[in-house]
Amino acid sequence: YNSHYTEALASFSKIYFAEGSVCQKINLYTRSTLEIYYPGDINDWVSNIEVIKHGSGGNPSDSRWSLLTNAKFYFNGELLTDEVVIDRATEIKPGALSHYNLTKLTLGNQVVSIGDSAFCGCINLSTVIIEEGSLLSSIGTYAFYGCTGLTSITIPESVTSIGGSAFSGCTGLTSITIPENVTSIGDYAFYRCTGLTSITLPNSVTSIGDYAFRDCTGLTSITIPESVTSIGMSAFNGCSSLTSITIPDSVTSIGNYAFYGCNLTSVTIESNYVYKNAGTTSSKCGYLLEDATEVRVLTSCIGGDTNSYLENTANFTKTTDGEYTVYTKVS
Repeated sequence: YNSHYTEALASFSKIYFAEGSVCQKINLYTRSTLEIYYPGDINDWVSNIEVIKHGSGGNPSDSRWSLLTNAKFYFNGELLTDEVVIDRATEIKPGALSHYNLTKLTLGNQVVSIGDSAFCGCINLSTVIIEEGSLLSSIGTYAFYGCTGLTSITIPESVTSIGGSAFSGCTGLTSITIPENVTSIGDYAFYRCTGLTSITLPNSVTSIGDYAFRDCTGLTSITIPESVTSIGMSAFNGCSSLTSITIPDSVTSIGNYAFYGCNLTSVTIESNYVYKNAGTTSSKCGYLLEDATEVRVLTSCIGGDTNSYLENTANFTKTTDGEYTVYTKVS
């Protein structure tokens, strides 16, 4: 092929790119076997070719998104192995190796961006190495979606943007540290990362997206930094192992169902907005106090306000402990 864009290819099991091809995007149907012959190396492929799965609508959870599961790539006549090194390309195009049978990925420090769905569905990918001194600044939407074999990844300090669903469904991840330059956690970014037990968020993060950590059932602790102003809808919904949390003074918005299905028995509130509005329903700070047996409120944040749920029921006794007002549920 030697056009800028190929339409959906339904009947081909082998695709040959012409020498000097100017093709930049291919739109393919799912096939049980597929061989792609490209007159360049892996760096040329990921830099130049965007792969679209026909009919998927860009949603990698669609069954038709598994195009490259059994694909064989031949670059300059040599078969691509399951261990890939990208050491020259600065940009990785969307869908470049999605669902390919990768086990190990090494990204050179020259890579600046990872495109949408670039490695999504690579279920055997267990190791991602990003070289020291990395210039990587953005990780696209669905970039590592469904990489169930991935157990750890070190996101370099240069990264400023993590797209929605970037690591969604990475059930093998056990911990993650977000670098200091990231300002927002995208919607569904770590959705259903059931093996995740701890998350470190830097003081640069101002917003946690909708469903960002939903159904992370193994999550036992998270520290919300004082830079965060908004926590999205269902952000921690279903994090059933999360038993305690502190909401800092900076938080002025909590979405519906944000903490629904958590087992938050101990809650510390340092925000006047949250103190006034927290309760056990969806609309009152996302079920924050649904399971609370002890609620510690920074006394200075209460001001002249009262919390109807804590103050106007017989369920809690009130004491003071230094700078905190402590509400303890009557058993």
